[in-house]
Amino acid sequence: MVKVVINFFDDYFFYLYLMLEQFFTCPYCWETISMLLDTSVSRQTYIEDCEVCCNPIQIETNFFNKELIDFQASSIEQ
Repeated sequence: MVKVVINFFDDYFFYLYLMLEQFFTCPYCWETISMLLDTSVSRQTYIEDCEVCCNPIQIETNFFNKELIDFQASSIEQ
């Protein structure tokens, strides 16, 4: 019988390695906020709410070799 042991801490640190915390200014309330970005995906566009004012922000990221080369946070016209 083979016993597989999953080490929570190894998985946790591997996950943190793939994430990057990015600080920026909300385009609505002008507060400085942060979001975790996934460095394993080279290009992403998605919508996430501001943690202060709850308005939707369009996030665009571009990574090369796990380094952030472009980041944009823009308001969504409602």
